[in-house]
Amino acid sequence: MTIFPYINKVITVFGGAGFIGSHLCDELLSANPKKLIIFDNLSASSIDNVKQLLTDARVEFINGDVRDYDTVEKYVLQSDFIFNLAAGNVGNSVINPRIDLETNIIGTFNILKACTKKPSIRMVHASSGSVVNASTPYAISKSAGENYCLFFAKECGVKITVARYYHVFGKRQDSHGKCGVINIFLSVILKGYPPIIWGDGFAIKNFTYVLDTVRATLMLAENEDTIGKIYDIASETKITIKELAETLIKLYSKDKNLKPIYDKPKIGENMQLFPDTKPIRELGWYPKYAFVDALNLTKLWMDYQLKLREDTK
Repeated sequence: MTIFPYINKVITVFGGAGFIGSHLCDELLSANPKKLIIFDNLSASSIDNVKQLLTDARVEFINGDVRDYDTVEKYVLQSDFIFNLAAGNVGNSVINPRIDLETNIIGTFNILKACTKKPSIRMVHASSGSVVNASTPYAISKSAGENYCLFFAKECGVKITVARYYHVFGKRQDSHGKCGVINIFLSVILKGYPPIIWGDGFAIKNFTYVLDTVRATLMLAENEDTIGKIYDIASETKITIKELAETLIKLYSKDKNLKPIYDKPKIGENMQLFPDTKPIRELGWYPKYAFVDALNLTKLWMDYQLKLREDTK
């Protein structure tokens, strides 16, 4: 990370208490900003993800919703840099597509509209590889969000770059939700239970460690040549869900004969995504964490979480 762009600047991270957002906030605070505003409604995140930051006088936590334009505008206009990671997720979008639509489209629109009132703001918007052949409400709404970003960049002069994430994993990812397959699999394998595979297990994923994703996000924010463009952020690790389950069992299960359970596929599962990583690599980004090393770090965190749960029983 190049720390100089953030020194003595005001930075707002929408969705900053989430899995990826909290790691981004860790890195941004280490870059010596004047102020770091963590904006989150905690509907799909946890204050525990950023509690290590809240004792710092430079940090302000706002329990706010990106669907509320007046609140969004208030904090946007204070900012020099904005990172929009506020979003629903794939699983919840099927259950409640309206909230997903409002968060991913209206929320994004609100931030972009507020940015037009302060043209100097530099913004990165987090999108998803699922927009390719969009087949869920989440993917559809994230695709619309991307298009709004490109429109505001071209027609309104908003200095925005779109970072399209692929299969991010690591510590702080929810292991009890409907996405984040590595952490979900680990949470059951470490307890001696078989992982459940939805479908035939041949869906291909490009798993990317969260700190590599954060580093790419910051790189985009620091390079104005990326404004008005979309960048795929993905590792070169291509692995099927079946192979993932077998790998995790081999590495971490006490019972090496443990076998996955197969169930019907989830709605809108994208079987194969092929990110174009050439543009982000031309900027000098590459994953620093080997897949197995990143798995080990995630497993250590999961061990700690399981111990905490046992201690609180």
